Amino acid sequence: MPTQPAERGEKPPELPIGGGVILGGVGLLMIFSVVVFFLVRDDSVAPTQPQPVMTLEPQIVVDLTELPQATPLSGAEATAWNDFRAQVDACDAYSPERRRQMEQHIQWLLDPSDMPPDVILAMSGHPTERLIFGMAVYTSTQWRLDNRPPDSCLVPIGRALNNMLVSLGEPPLDIYDDTGVTP
Repeated sequence: MPTQPAERGEKPPELPIGGGVILGGVGLLMIFSVVVFFLVRDDSVAPTQPQPVMTLEPQIVVDLTELPQATPLSGAEATAWNDFRAQVDACDAYSPERRRQMEQHIQWLLDPSDMPPDVILAMSGHPTERLIFGMAVYTSTQWRLDNRPPDSCLVPIGRALNNMLVSLGEPPLDIYDDTGVTP
């Protein structure tokens, strides 16, 4: 039965019960179709080229492979690091946090297989140099926090670390140069 347009002030004609359900279903179907269209469209415009990935220096790859399998140091090298550890342990100027950092670096130098992969990655292919540099920074930072006492046990440790850096071809920290502290 055809419906006539409602005149002003009149109530619009009601749809039969089935008509409202059909219109609602058609509306939902249209919304669903639009959502599916955009989802499928986004997948179809995805790049077909491989995405760039980070490349690592070859030495980092070698370190990530070999360091976890490394054997602990022995002989003269181990003795030298254990003597250095005793010097650090005897120095009461280190805060507990700095002492733990120093101990951890010495342990990794003695047994690189304990070094976590993320630390190996952070060393960027130069683990020995980076670990010694880290200890030099910890030591110099502690010395600065202590207001640079010239007779501190941190000074000979810092100078020993500087000598190690130089022997590895790295620049030393210059913090001890302007203090009047003699080597």
